[in-house]
Order: sequence, then C-alpha cells, then structure tokens
Amino acid sequence: MSSENLEPGEIFEQDRWRCRTESGLSYEKRRVIVGDESDPMDRHRLNLVFDMWSAYIEAHSEEFPIPSKKNNYQKNPAYEWFYKHEQPNFEGTMEEWLTLVPSARALYAMQVTDDMERVFPSGKTTERTRDILTHSLDAVAIRARAAIMKSIVLKYAAQSTENDLNLVSLGAGAAVPAINAVVEIEQRFGKTTFMDLYDQDADILGFAKESTARAGIPGDQVATHAGDYYEAFKLPPESVDILEALGLFEYLHDSRCVGLIQKAYRLLKPGGVIVFSNMLDSRPQRAFHQTGVVWPGVKMRSEEGLIQLVADAEIDTSLATYTVSEDGVYGVLEIHKP
Repeated sequence: MSSENLEPGEIFEQDRWRCRTESGLSYEKRRVIVGDESDPMDRHRLNLVFDMWSAYIEAHSEEFPIPSKKNNYQKNPAYEWFYKHEQPNFEGTMEEWLTLVPSARALYAMQVTDDMERVFPSGKTTERTRDILTHSLDAVAIRARAAIMKSIVLKYAAQSTENDLNLVSLGAGAAVPAINAVVEIEQRFGKTTFMDLYDQDADILGFAKESTARAGIPGDQVATHAGDYYEAFKLPPESVDILEALGLFEYLHDSRCVGLIQKAYRLLKPGGVIVFSNMLDSRPQRAFHQTGVVWPGVKMRSEEGLIQLVADAEIDTSLATYTVSEDGVYGVLEIHKP
C-alpha cells in the first residue's frame, strides 16, 4: 500500500505492536500511511531539492549555524534560496509567507491549500509558493498529523454512547484539525460536539471562529478563550471527552508538558482521550528545517522522550499509543483514560 492509493486524509495502518523503551516503559506503537492531496511526482521533486540542501547544511554546519538571537539570525544559502528566490517580487512569495511565521496563519496555508491566499496579506500566492506549501515534506506532515488526530477522535466518537461530546483544544491556532474532526463527527454519527478553543493569540481565535462558521458549525457550539491555556484546567474534572494539543508540546519544556498531561488527564471523562504531537528529532531534512526554514522555538523530541513524558506525569504508559506516519516528521501520542 502507498499513499497514492489513498484518498487525502485516509489512513492505512501498516502494523501495530506492543513495545518497550530502553527503560522498560510499555506502550503501543503503530505505523501508518496517510493519503495526501499532493502530487507524488512533485513531492519527490521537492524532496530531492530539500534533501540536497539539508546535506549541504550538515556538511557546512560550522559555517552556517542555526540562525538565532545569539548570532543575529545569521543568514545562509539555504535560507536565501527558500525565502528570497523570487526577489524583487514580494506579493504571494515565500518571503511574504515568512511574515506569517511562526503564527498559525503560516500553518493554515499548508493545511488548507485551496484557501491559502486567505492568510497572505497581499491575498495572492505565486506558483512557487503554492508548490512548496502543498508538496514539501513539512506540508505533507502537517496534514498527516491532523489526519491521524481526526482518526483517533472519530474512533472515540463512534464508540461513545453520548450524543453530545466536549472537545478542548489547547494552543488551538486556526483550529483546522479540530474543525475537520467535528464536522465529520456530525456527518458520520449525527453527534454534536462542543468546542473550547484556547490560544494566546486572540486574533487567530477570531480567525478560527470565522472558520467554524464557514464549516457550518453553529456558534453556540464554539467558545474561544484568549490567554494562557492553563485556564482550561479550571473546567470541572471528568468533563471533557477529547483534549487535543496537536501543535503545542514542541514549544514547551519537559516540565510544562508533564504538568499539562497531568492536568489534562484529570479533565477527561472515563474513556476520554488526550491527543498531542511533537516534531521528532529523527525527522528527515532536519538541518534544512532548522537552518533554512528557521521555524523558531521548536523543541524536537524522540519517541522514547514522548513516552517518558507520560511516565513522568505518573500515568501508566500502557494506556498510550504512539503513531508515526511514513513521512517520519511527527510522532502523535494518544492517552486513553480507563
């Protein structure tokens, strides 16, 4: 089975098994293939280019360190190629997309490719920009982790005896994965899902609220909360069916992640599920992502490191399932409460 044989967002499970970390922590692991809207030939073409740049950066790591405040965001050839290739034009280029980084609007352009112009200040995109934001490895991976999350949520909805569900999204951003899941829950099972969206960015929550309306989700099913996502933990214990933090953990230190898991677990109803993901330190094109794309603040983790977060939260890791898709960029972890 290959992704070319699957519809966009469709998941084929290659295998699933019980495994243990080197420290003896038990958990379930599964590998999946996720169908995607991108063209296989275009994916292959861009992968060759990005692989080349990644190898070049690795070979010149001392000459081209990761841009940061410490080195005044030192530029390098990979960065210049990625963002400045279409100079002196600006409208709709990757340089204009850079003005959105690291906001959820930049991610939206990769998640909803037929509407990416909506987030560009110029309202335009060039052919090169559409190519990268549709067919690049990171774009494919962003959509894959959302599809994995949706499959987990749909499985929960199918098994739940309740007709009304509660979904909490921490670091919701534009809420694309949550919106897609909620729409399909209604379509497939006729169930109503009430959404609580938490994010520090009030502007992006307004954007998300607008997107829920465009998706046909009634306004009284959506509540937005601007500010610290820890406000969610004031909700009553065992009041939440699904809690997702798909794009949050990789911006948090370990101690913050552990605290989040503990508090989120208390919110879950019996049978409820937490879903979070993290960019993997073993991901392909790592050097290009760090030094060329320069998405700031990302803390990559290993598979074992993610399982250790669950253990440090004093939750039985055998309740966790770790999923990785064939792109190898993100690990998605689900924790079910008995």
